[in-house]
Amino acid sequence: MPNTTERESMDSQLEELNNKLEQITNLLIKASYDTSINAFLLEDMFARSKDNKGKMERYHELATKYLQNRLEKEGLDQIGVLMEENEQLKRKSKDDEQRVQILKSQIQQLHDKEQQSGKMIREYQEQMKLMEQKKDEITNWTSGLVHELQLKYSRLRNNETIIQDYIQRNPTPKGIHL
Repeated sequence: MPNTTERESMDSQLEELNNKLEQITNLLIKASYDTSINAFLLEDMFARSKDNKGKMERYHELATKYLQNRLEKEGLDQIGVLMEENEQLKRKSKDDEQRVQILKSQIQQLHDKEQQSGKMIREYQEQMKLMEQKKDEITNWTSGLVHELQLKYSRLRNNETIIQDYIQRNPTPKGIHL
């Protein structure tokens, strides 16, 4: 068991290490924050021009390769592999997201066309219904006129009056002109 002075020395060293670890953590957080701001600024600057989108992606690839090389030199190869996989997954996710947006747009267009077609079908059905009603009305009126002529037809007198009497009692449907 360590004596009191050794223990105090170890506690002091541990406290000093904890303080340094906290300082390093704060520095890493600050560096990460600064890096994030720089990344957003660069991306904003590059995003304004259509030609720069490809350049920005190329810079991302170069930065990834650079970091992988640094990690390999430090003996942290696995992290580099994981970073490459992460980049590939990000690209795949971005591509999939774009495909999903395209599919959503196509689905919306199909939905709009379906609604438009449904509306046109309802309009045509309504027109057919009105035409069927008109046809039935004309058929009934004409049948009534023929029946009237058959009942009251006479060779001796003018049959025009039979038609006029029928029209007076049963007005002609719209679309028939006598």
